[in-house]
Amino acid sequence: MANSVHIRLLVQNFAPCFYFYRDIMSFPHRAGNEKGPYVTFHIGEHTVLGLFVQEHMTDVLRTHTLPPRPVSQDRFVICLDVPDVDALALHLVSRGVTMLNEPMDMPDWQIRVAHFRDPEGNIIEINQPM
Repeated sequence: MANSVHIRLLVQNFAPCFYFYRDIMSFPHRAGNEKGPYVTFHIGEHTVLGLFVQEHMTDVLRTHTLPPRPVSQDRFVICLDVPDVDALALHLVSRGVTMLNEPMDMPDWQIRVAHFRDPEGNIIEINQPM
């Protein structure tokens, strides 16, 4: 069983993603810098978010012949439990983030949610219990 969770996003535009997670999301910076190719942030007590230049992972996996961004539906969502969805959504909008949807109650899920994308197009959900 794992002691912690480490999520690694493979990105093409490293610096904008670095600044987004550091400056807009205010995640505590752990290691690396905006030049890449790798950086980590704390996003919870036992969770680390890493950014890694996609091309470097392509080298490891030898997937150079595949398209970097296939056309498809989204395949994952980064979900963040927050104390106040409405306040954080307002803060993010004030920092230039475009929300995919305004904060809304999801009674079947028993949470209040809002969604937006990072600079690479990854969906982020902020939620709180109803």
